[in-house]
Amino acid sequence: MTLIASLCRPIALRDEVHRAGLEDLNTLAFVEPEGLTTTLLQVVVPRAVLVAHRPLQGMELGWRMSLDQLEVEMKQALSADSGDG
Repeated sequence: MTLIASLCRPIALRDEVHRAGLEDLNTLAFVEPEGLTTTLLQVVVPRAVLVAHRPLQGMELGWRMSLDQLEVEMKQALSADSGDG
């Protein structure tokens, strides 16, 4: 089973003339070969202005933290569903 979701969005960061200063395309896939779920994340930044430099530096860490938290919450939910929690 494979589940794929994509989202392209401008981010609230604005440049000096109030144009969206950063746009990203996020594709998240959950692939389940042989009963083991693997999460694949691809982030493409098609548009970024100079003021987006600092937010881009933290993007990878932010995604890692979000996916780590998702893993914790999924394990808790699965444990509760199976009566182990």
